[in-house]
Amino acid sequence: MTKLMWAFLALVFSLGSAAPAVAADNSVHFVWWTDRPYLLVNQEQPAGARFEARQTSLTSEGNTMRVVDPIVKGTEGKQLAERIGQEFEVRGATAATCRAVTVRPVRIAIVKGDVSEDDSDDLVEWRSARARWMALELRPTSGDCSRSFYWARAAGGPPLTVVAGSKGASSPALQGALEGTTMWKEAQREFASFDRVHRGGLEGGPTPPLRPGKWDSNAESAEFLRFAPSAGTPIIWQQVVAGEGCGDFIAGVNAVWLEAGGLLRLASPEDKRMEDTWQAGLLRPEIAVDLDGDGTLELVGPGVLYRSTAGVWRVSQWAPQLWVGDPC
Repeated sequence: MTKLMWAFLALVFSLGSAAPAVAADNSVHFVWWTDRPYLLVNQEQPAGARFEARQTSLTSEGNTMRVVDPIVKGTEGKQLAERIGQEFEVRGATAATCRAVTVRPVRIAIVKGDVSEDDSDDLVEWRSARARWMALELRPTSGDCSRSFYWARAAGGPPLTVVAGSKGASSPALQGALEGTTMWKEAQREFASFDRVHRGGLEGGPTPPLRPGKWDSNAESAEFLRFAPSAGTPIIWQQVVAGEGCGDFIAGVNAVWLEAGGLLRLASPEDKRMEDTWQAGLLRPEIAVDLDGDGTLELVGPGVLYRSTAGVWRVSQWAPQLWVGDPC
C-alpha cells in the first residue's frame, strides 16, 4: 500500500476531460496564476506544435516552478489563436467577478525542483517526462482580478447565484451515517489490523493485537461544509483524514451528503480513494453554483469541480497539481 500511495502522490492531477474547442456559455475552466492569469484549456500535447524560447513568466512555490511558453506554430496553436479576444468572467468564492480577454495561447508546465532560468537542459529533460497543458493568457479588463479568482466561464452567460459553504462541526447523525458507509468500514479494518499486517511476526515476536478504537477518533483533519440554497436540498461536503503515515496508518474519506427532513443520504461514490491524504485540500469545494442552468448545483473549489449525474456527485475536473514535498 505504501509504494502505491507514494506512486500516486507523485502523479500530476489533470483536468478530468478536455474542454471543447470553442467555449460554450456553461463551460468551466480553472484559472492558473504565475505573474498573470491563464485559462486552462486542455492537457493535449499537439504534434508539430512549436514554442518560443522559454520566457520569464514563472513563479516558485517551495521547489515547484510554473513555466509558460507562448505557442507560435502548430495546429493547436492556430485553434487557440482563433480564440484570442474572447471575453471571460473570472471568479472566486464570492459573487465578485472580473472581466478578462484572451491575448495569446501558451503552454504551461510545472517544474519539479529548484530550476533556475539557466538550467535549460534539466528543464528539457523534465518536460520530456511530464504532461503539459495548453492555456490562454488572460488580460484583465475590469474589476479586481487577484489570485483568489480561480475559475472562469465565457462572458455573456445567464446570471449565477453563488452559495458559499458554511463551516461546521460533525454531528452524531453525520458521524453515524459516515460509519455506516463501506469506505469508513474499510478504513476501520485497515486501522484495526495495521500492526498485524505490517508488523506481525517481526523477529519472531508475538502477533500484535488489533488496534482498539475508531480510526478517525483522533483525526488529523475533519472538515464539514454545508451549502444551503434558498430553494432546494442542502448539500453537505465532508472529509476526514486520520493517521500519520510515513510507515504508519493513514486514511481518508470524502463524501457528499443530501440533507432532507433531518435525514442524510450519501450522494457520492462509496469508495475510499483518499490515499493522497497529504493533498486532501485539493478536494475541498468552496461554493455551490448552478453552472449550466439545469437546476442542479455544482460544487467548485480552487482545484476541483463536482458535478451531479443521476443524483450522484463526482469529481468531474481537477486543476493540475504536483505534489513535490516529502512529509516524512
